[in-house]
Amino acid sequence: MPASLFAGQTTIKALQKRIKKDRSDILYYMTRLKDEEAKLKKDRSKADKYSQITPVPSERDKWNGRVDKDKADIESDRTAREKAQKDLAQANTQLSNILSKR
Repeated sequence: MPASLFAGQTTIKALQKRIKKDRSDILYYMTRLKDEEAKLKKDRSKADKYSQITPVPSERDKWNGRVDKDKADIESDRTAREKAQKDLAQANTQLSNILSKR
């Protein structure tokens, strides 16, 4: 087997491994986003409830703080998911280019 063919096989295997990991990452972030959005909805509901019935600022602030944290977590996970999607697209393109040259 020529060295270039062996190197090509190694590259293909590395790309396939990367694609598998990127798909796994995307699924992880999609699941996590769904959970965080449900938590955000629940926390918003509690924040609204306490803002209407509780004159104590600490309870309102507690739930409003959680809502803000949930929003930041969701944004962070969306960014990570988008990065994984871009990485996946790049790996797929590289693999397609290698396979089309054969």
